[in-house]
Amino acid sequence: MEEIRAIIIDDEEGVRESLRTLIELYTPHVKVVAEAGSVGEGLFQLGRHQPKLVFLDVKMGDGTGFDLLDKVIDIDFEVIFTTAHGEFALNAIKASALDYLLKPIDYEELTKAVAKFGTRGQSPGQNEESIRAGVENAKSENGGVQKVMVATQDEVYFLEVENIVMLEGDSNYTHVYMKDGAKLTASKVLKEFAELITVPYFFRCHQSFFVNLKYVTKYIKGRGGELVMRNAQKVPVSRDKKNELLTLLKNT
Repeated sequence: MEEIRAIIIDDEEGVRESLRTLIELYTPHVKVVAEAGSVGEGLFQLGRHQPKLVFLDVKMGDGTGFDLLDKVIDIDFEVIFTTAHGEFALNAIKASALDYLLKPIDYEELTKAVAKFGTRGQSPGQNEESIRAGVENAKSENGGVQKVMVATQDEVYFLEVENIVMLEGDSNYTHVYMKDGAKLTASKVLKEFAELITVPYFFRCHQSFFVNLKYVTKYIKGRGGELVMRNAQKVPVSRDKKNELLTLLKNT
């Protein structure tokens, strides 16, 4: 198996030591060539060693892992984030289809993440695009992701959330309707998108529909009622969602 040169960047020495030990025991083809305990030191070690894989802490004393990535001009390495459960950046990581390990790190999760090395991205630059999307999401002031990855049968897209008109669940798939009229079908259930897209102008008005309230043009009265979207599609509203929806529409 080909050797993978790696760097561990984490401001906790104990975490670095533990991760290095797990790597040596369970993924011996990964060679840790350097460690760093800060964003500044991490940038230095990246330039010095040119690794192919970086284990990167989300929060450090002098900044975040995203701050570090934002300063790298050419991202030619893959990233596995290390993060505490519930940290602010977890949604940013998930929405950008990046890998992460929850602390304390489990050896089985480590081996799964490392096994994906070299398989991320089906076209040149896709790995870097995922990382750039993660950086952009982490910068979001309102805490909601700004870009989400949508993988169709043939392509992978990184979509601006504000340009999504609505999402429609269809069994194990989700249809994504865009502002420009495009329709994409992703092999991901609607619930997963609803958990990732947490900006206040998106609303789950029905078990099968997740809509961008900015693109609602009309509400048709009824038991639950219906929404008419800017793309002229009608969307049903569940009765138990009606009052909350109308309140949100008044304030949108």
